[in-house]
Amino acid sequence: MSDINKRLAGLSPEKRELLLKKLRAQQKPDLKNRRITRREDLSQYPISSSQMRLWFMNQLDPDSAFYNIPSAIRLTGNINLAVLRQSIYEIIRRHEVLRAGFTTNDKGEAEQVLTSDFKIDIPLTDISGTPADRMEQSVQELLKADAAKPFDLTKPPLIRSFILKTKPKEYVLSLNIHHIVTDGWSIGIIINEIISNYRILIKNPRTKLPDLHLQYADYAAWQKDRAESSVIEKQLQYWKETLSGIPEFLDMHTDFPRPDFQTYNGRQHQLKINPDITEKLRDLSKKQGVSLYALMMAVFQIFLHKISGQDDFGVGAPIANRNRAEIETIIGLFVNTVVLRADFRTEITFNALVQRVKNEVITASDNQDVPFEKIVETVSGEPQLSHSPLFQVMFDLQKIPFDQITMNDIVLEIVDIE
Repeated sequence: MSDINKRLAGLSPEKRELLLKKLRAQQKPDLKNRRITRREDLSQYPISSSQMRLWFMNQLDPDSAFYNIPSAIRLTGNINLAVLRQSIYEIIRRHEVLRAGFTTNDKGEAEQVLTSDFKIDIPLTDISGTPADRMEQSVQELLKADAAKPFDLTKPPLIRSFILKTKPKEYVLSLNIHHIVTDGWSIGIIINEIISNYRILIKNPRTKLPDLHLQYADYAAWQKDRAESSVIEKQLQYWKETLSGIPEFLDMHTDFPRPDFQTYNGRQHQLKINPDITEKLRDLSKKQGVSLYALMMAVFQIFLHKISGQDDFGVGAPIANRNRAEIETIIGLFVNTVVLRADFRTEITFNALVQRVKNEVITASDNQDVPFEKIVETVSGEPQLSHSPLFQVMFDLQKIPFDQITMNDIVLEIVDIE
């Protein structure tokens, strides 16, 4: 390991990211590292590799709602619903990708088409008469019913929203967006912009918020230009070497055989880790000199190894792919997936495993620019419709954007949706 990698390995994730930003700032701009700028031809709306994959998946199963990203916020207080609606409208107006639709050209390729003449209804449904002991159940039923409805990707905007009135001064705002135009990070941006827009527009509803300097299509154009660069080729070589010979399938010994074609049928199972255990995990990660994520990933790999009996397999890990300052506040599908190889073919102590996982997380992050689709194309064999390639289990550790926050005199809380 080089001196710089040793130094990075010993830092906390926050300090490491700060150091990387400073190092990147010192680099001379060139074709490989140049900043993302406004695309020259504004009449064209390039599609990113991730969008292309989701469009392809939609062609296979257009009636699936699997790639919907639903979210909901409970709002308590004196709410101006007209301003709330305008706040959401302004977000769609400013972010091109939220006004995008997808069609197929004469060559059978996906094309992205934007509309400026869009309409979004945000209806209000009053369910305040529901008995108190059934209110949460009713809210969940309405949220889940909307989450299960597929989007027609040819008809923008690919966002739906409605408001439920649950009490005289309490509402639930539902936002449902197709993954092809957003990701988890973007949902945080949307919530933050709703709050900031509301605060601005409540003072003057006629305020026109400034246009964005960059749009998601600018990132897609930059990604396309960079696809054949030496940077991507070098990173792809890393994945070729790291994943060479990795088993395609993790046998989880499930109750039922896998279908020939993925149905995505499933449910959520939630459990809470005792706060005392959580604190002990944090203490252990500090003693090991690793992030909580690396520690939990190592434990999760051990768990999968034990229940499957396999000593070599891949674990999927979503990565924000927001390692450039100019795209940190842009809404769109940036998230990428990397594969961490769980290798138990030789004996290894727990402490050594944790350190290995830490180094793998760092190295995978350094090689995150290769689209997952490119890794699959290079490393994986013939695609199988019964399971996802390279891994069938994912691990992620996320921070909740907020438990509770105020917007003027309104209290906002996240509502969990199954």
